[in-house]
Amino acid sequence: YFSKNFLKKFGYEPATSNFPECILPCDKIPKNDMDSFRNVCRQLIDGEKVVSGEFRIKKADGSFLWCSVTATAILDKDGQSYKAVGILSDIDTQKRTLQSVKEYAQKDSLTGLYNKGITEHHIRTYIEQDGSPAALIVIDIDNFKQVNDTLGHLYGDTALKEIANAIKSLFRSTDIIGRIGGDEFIVFLQHVTDEQLVHNKVHKITEIFQNRFEQTNINYKMTVSVGIAFFPKDADNFPELFDKADIALYYAKNHGKKWRYFLKYYQVPHHKP
Repeated sequence: YFSKNFLKKFGYEPATSNFPECILPCDKIPKNDMDSFRNVCRQLIDGEKVVSGEFRIKKADGSFLWCSVTATAILDKDGQSYKAVGILSDIDTQKRTLQSVKEYAQKDSLTGLYNKGITEHHIRTYIEQDGSPAALIVIDIDNFKQVNDTLGHLYGDTALKEIANAIKSLFRSTDIIGRIGGDEFIVFLQHVTDEQLVHNKVHKITEIFQNRFEQTNINYKMTVSVGIAFFPKDADNFPELFDKADIALYYAKNHGKKWRYFLKYYQVPHHKP
C-alpha cells in the first residue's frame, strides 16, 4: 500500500503486486541505484528492525527524483518479518546541492578542471582498478610568470582559462584533465589502443597557442612544453608514471627549438629490463 501522495509526487500509481520483485525488471529505479533498493529489501526480509537507504525513482515525465526510505519491520512471534511500514521522503534538492558542493570542491576555481588531488585520485583509481593501456601527458606553459609580470594577472588568468577550455575540447569526456599547478596541466587518456593517436593529440596542443595568441595585438611569445609517458609500458604505478612524464617535460624544455609558437615534447624511451 502507498499513500495518495505517491501519485501526486510521481504522476502514476506504483506497482504493488508481488512487491518488491515487481520493481526489479522495470525502469523506475536506475540500474546504478538498484543495489541500494535491493539492500533495503534484503535487510527487511532478513529481520532487521529498522533500515534506511537512498535511491532515485522515475517520475511520469521521465525525470528522476532522489528519495530516502526509512522502514521498520514488523515481526511475528518467531521473530520473522511479515510486514514493514516506512516513509519515502523527497531529498532531491538536498542531494543535488550536496553533489554541486562536492563537484565544486573537486574543481580548480579558475579553470573548472579537476584540481591536483582529485586528478591524482582518479588516475590512481584507473591504474589500480582498470589497468588498460593509457597515456599520461604533462603540459607546462614556459615562463608563464613573465606573462603575469609583463601583461598583468588579469590577462594571465584569462589566458589560463582559454587554454584550459581548449585543452578540454581536444579530449574525450572519459579522459581525466586537471590543473596541477599555476601553469601546469595534466591529461590522462584512458584505454589507449594506438600511441600515435596520443602524439597526434599532443601536436594539436600547439594549435591552442597559435589560434589564441598568434593573432592578438599583444606582441608576446608564449610557448609550451609537453612530456608523455605510457601506462603500463613506461611505469605501472602513478608516482613512477608521473616522474617519467615529468622527466620528458623537462627534457623538452631544455632541448626544444626556439620558435615563436611551438611545441616541445619528448617521450621517455622505454628500456626493457
